[in-house]
Amino acid sequence: MNVSMNLDFYGYQNLIFGFNVVNNGHSVQFNYIGDERSAPILTGSALNHENYSLAQFHFHWAQDRGYGSEHTVNDKSYSMEMHLVHFNRYRYSTLKDALDSGKGVVVLGVFFQIERKNNDLLNEVTRMVHVVQDRHSNFTANPEQPLVVDHLLPNAFNRKKFYRYSGSLTTPPCTEGVTWIVMAHPNNIGYEQIEQFRKVRNYHKKELIGSNYRNTQSVRDRLVEASFNAQRDSTASTKLSGMLVTLSLVSLLFANRNH
Repeated sequence: MNVSMNLDFYGYQNLIFGFNVVNNGHSVQFNYIGDERSAPILTGSALNHENYSLAQFHFHWAQDRGYGSEHTVNDKSYSMEMHLVHFNRYRYSTLKDALDSGKGVVVLGVFFQIERKNNDLLNEVTRMVHVVQDRHSNFTANPEQPLVVDHLLPNAFNRKKFYRYSGSLTTPPCTEGVTWIVMAHPNNIGYEQIEQFRKVRNYHKKELIGSNYRNTQSVRDRLVEASFNAQRDSTASTKLSGMLVTLSLVSLLFANRNH
């Protein structure tokens, strides 16, 4: 447990038109193409107060409602997980430069759980997913309405609870040296909304992408820290039992799905 860890979100609440949306054949990716000075910033003591700019976000899901997330906690999976990829723009000119350096990249993971009622805050995102889902080519579209990245996250209180560890990207080239922040509480998504993701087609094979995740892999001896006391917190919907009793126990309880 490291209760001194915190995250600060700057510009996440702003209306942003600077995204394009790509069906890249294995996910739907929202690329930030706006003014770099206006990019949402992730910082805080959990990141040594360094500023990390949002570069893109994408999603992982499955056809089965019980699976789809790239991480599990206590063997629990969620129906979808979003990855918001950030890099240290003050040290590196591009995301590729940061990845090549083996440092300077932070990925924020957010779970989604299915609810009967749609989450109105996700309407524009799911609308854009619908636009690109039937394209049989690498297709780019621009949102007609601004996106508010903050709407994609758990509420302000719940986002105080998160896990942190050093790992790798979960998609090729699986670059090491990535700092992972995984929210302990999920966001909600409606049945109708997640179906928009499940209908996305792989433009190479012209068939449904289906499930774009893999089975969990152990994080081995990596240290996983929580920003809260996971043993005592009964309100956390995702928690690590026996947090930091031993490092080996932690590595067994928290697993990362590596591609």
